[in-house]
Amino acid sequence: MVLTGFSIPETGATQTRSIPDWSTKHFEAAGRPLRIAIDQANWWCRNITAAKDAEIKSMERIFYLLRMNIQLLFVFDGRNKPPKKWPAEYSYSESNVRLLKELLDQLGVPRHDSPGDSAAECVRLQELGIVDAIWTDNTDALMFGGSPTLVQFHKKPEGDQFKRTNTVKVTSGASIRQDANLTKEWFLMYATLVGCGYTNGLEGFDATRFFRFAQHSYFQGAANLLAAAAETPNVLSKWRMIVTSIITATFPDEAVSIPSKTFPDLSVLRGCARPIVSPDFILQDLACLRAGWFRPFGPDMLSRYRFLLNNFNTQIHESWRRKQ
Repeated sequence: MVLTGFSIPETGATQTRSIPDWSTKHFEAAGRPLRIAIDQANWWCRNITAAKDAEIKSMERIFYLLRMNIQLLFVFDGRNKPPKKWPAEYSYSESNVRLLKELLDQLGVPRHDSPGDSAAECVRLQELGIVDAIWTDNTDALMFGGSPTLVQFHKKPEGDQFKRTNTVKVTSGASIRQDANLTKEWFLMYATLVGCGYTNGLEGFDATRFFRFAQHSYFQGAANLLAAAAETPNVLSKWRMIVTSIITATFPDEAVSIPSKTFPDLSVLRGCARPIVSPDFILQDLACLRAGWFRPFGPDMLSRYRFLLNNFNTQIHESWRRKQ
């Protein structure tokens, strides 16, 4: 396959699918509902801002997917992850994370705390066959290995628009690797040089320049060295020499930086190349696998009503206030 630049859709690995149709066909083929692990950090970044109406819209997406007989598993970031960069308009805080966890518990939607990066944990869940896809538009997931299936909504399908738009974009990691020959090491180099959720990359690198860079005959060797450096850091000096020679040959008259002696940050590289995930025996024994993916709403309904009204309804009836 010949690509004119780097673009996931251009690889041919992304399809637009109807949610009801996908859910129905999966149930007919597998004998169980479609299961999707949600990369909570990415879900928050794309759906939750400081505005209450944005929070409500994100919940409507959850309700819609549940109505379509899709089993959801929210996966949260853990402590052992490199620090992430968050856009200023998103109010990502520990208190907000606690609020979301309580909401999921009130709705009976399964959740799981990963030891490190939530996207890496989602990839491992799919590798083990516990889930069928991962809800994220973060292509960083492709550097964690496996062949993840990435799912995302189109831009604005909230609320009443579900009646007109019930489709999602589904990207096959297997197709990316087989048809476009974009390997795990390819994506690791991309994240390191162009940037990802953990690092800004090298100054002057962007997706288009990286694709030109990746055409060089030395590229795959450099990519392999970078992956190996997560466990054997002393090979980074050789990696820097090769990358510098490729940059010099590919961009002789362009303002593209070369890696310094401290680039890349070793802790970030390790987080990207060898992310910490839960042991398989823990993932294969999640509560939702033992006790079921859906829980009854019957117990303690009054407490649940109060929680939802207090946090997601700005117009609480006076009678509810008196009862509290």
